[in-house]
Amino acid sequence: MGSEPCQATSRIHYGNLVRLSANHEVHPCDDYYSHVCGYWHKTGRLTVAKAIWHQFLTRAMLRVAGRADHRPGSLTGMATRYIRACLRPLEHNNVIEVRLVLSTGGIHWPSLPTRADFLFAVFYMARRVHSPVFFDVHEAEDGAQRLMTITRDKAFEMMDAKLTELVNNAYAEEHYRVCCEAFAIVPGSVRRCPGLYEDFVKMKGFLDNRASNVTETTDELNATHLLRHTPSVSGDRWADVVQYYFSASLSSLRVRMSGSLKQFTSAFLLHEHFGEEKALDLVGWLAVQVLIHYTNSTLIESFYRDPDVAIEEHHQRCFTTAYVVYGYAVNRLFMKDSDANVIDVVSFANNISTTFKNVLRNGTLLRSGFFPELRTVDVDRTFQILKASLAASDDNLSLPQLGNRPLKNKMRLGERDKPVILAYGASDPTVFDGFQMSPQHLNAPWNHPDALPSALLGGLGMRLAGSLFVDYIKLSRMFQHNYKENQKCLDPEGVSDSFGLDLQAAAASVNVALSLQDSRYSSASNQPFFDDRVALAFACWLLCGDEERGRVMCNTPMKHSPYFARAFGCVEGSPMNPSVKCVMKV
Repeated sequence: MGSEPCQATSRIHYGNLVRLSANHEVHPCDDYYSHVCGYWHKTGRLTVAKAIWHQFLTRAMLRVAGRADHRPGSLTGMATRYIRACLRPLEHNNVIEVRLVLSTGGIHWPSLPTRADFLFAVFYMARRVHSPVFFDVHEAEDGAQRLMTITRDKAFEMMDAKLTELVNNAYAEEHYRVCCEAFAIVPGSVRRCPGLYEDFVKMKGFLDNRASNVTETTDELNATHLLRHTPSVSGDRWADVVQYYFSASLSSLRVRMSGSLKQFTSAFLLHEHFGEEKALDLVGWLAVQVLIHYTNSTLIESFYRDPDVAIEEHHQRCFTTAYVVYGYAVNRLFMKDSDANVIDVVSFANNISTTFKNVLRNGTLLRSGFFPELRTVDVDRTFQILKASLAASDDNLSLPQLGNRPLKNKMRLGERDKPVILAYGASDPTVFDGFQMSPQHLNAPWNHPDALPSALLGGLGMRLAGSLFVDYIKLSRMFQHNYKENQKCLDPEGVSDSFGLDLQAAAASVNVALSLQDSRYSSASNQPFFDDRVALAFACWLLCGDEERGRVMCNTPMKHSPYFARAFGCVEGSPMNPSVKCVMKV
């Protein structure tokens, strides 16, 4: 973990981080969350976790801007070129490129379409632009038969949620006007904008109402069943579009709906109700929104209603999409000794796993009605993002050469069969189910060469321990019973019902992580660096600013851990040291 002088420096660093957010007028034994986060709540615009993520992104973007690209054909050169092109819309107007790409698919919004074709446009956005509107469409082989899979698209859903927010806050009309005027080629198109906005509001309300009335299923359909969901589109038109995008007859494909029935059915009900031209107008508007980051700074800022947020969101998009494809190169651009760090953290994760088993065997701080199979950390899942970027694979070396047109670059990379690794975003410290390590976890304040062991335990150890708890309890034959018992003890008033599993994981994680720290006291030559208070403070500090979950996810696990009462000397019966403590069952 580094030398003693380095650890002393780190101790001061971590102390300063927590001190700047803390309210020392609140005693830890009364309300630990207010003690750790009281000042941050008054001054912080973001949660601490998001602030860390944005600082990481800012440093990464500065490195790209300051890097001389001496080897354009190398992987690092390709990654640099991709990110620089992605950043261009913040400085240069790129609406023309987006307009040209959309027009190729018959999308001429806000102009009147010369030949409206709703189905073709929706498939074009999914299959050629790789930025779906309504739903995504994939092709796969299933034995001897080809399979067309229709799925939900997370990026579209996030965009749609943002549009809903703009509508609810009365910003949508202004944003629509700004976009409409930017994409209009002739004055006549500008004059259409007010009427198009009125149509959008009606159609969005229609979609929202219809989606809420559809029961989601995962179904396999044949051509006849598919056409029943799309009565306003003829079988011949379906056949033409499928032939164009899949080079196959509709009858030769099996169709699978995978969690997308609401979006799919609602889209074609809208097409039936409003007609071809208006439905295509909506596709055009939504296509511009899913491609908003490829337009210009004015439209991006209009979408987010805040210049700083717009820049932060754009940086995130450029970095994470680059990491999907160029993870190996990005590590070499932005991470020092990333290979060694990944290996160290994998070893640390296995120590957490061993401690979890020991705590479960002991039965005092974590219990099981029956002794489940003792598993290790799911390294393949937890470290999928990081480990996939440790070496230059054949996939990396066969990447296409890219230019300075950001949308064209995205489309060329989207033509690949599959991404090298998964995309990811800011790490939410309140979520334990399916936790995955990401590049920022190899950097301060989560982890770095001089990190305090206790800070590493509070930042990463508890996340890994909580993830193990989720794995164990979900596979237990007593899952439903244990979940209800745990929740009844931790939160009898039901405040955390929407995130109960995460709360239980957090409660288990405190005892597991600090048990690991306890086991090191006897062998540590420099005991003060193993400080429960540092681990506890750092774990809650990462929750500061989370209005929905922060207080509950901090205070509840702490008050049910004997380590907390010991660390702060809380008398029995005080708010943070109840006489009866919950022990999580798996």
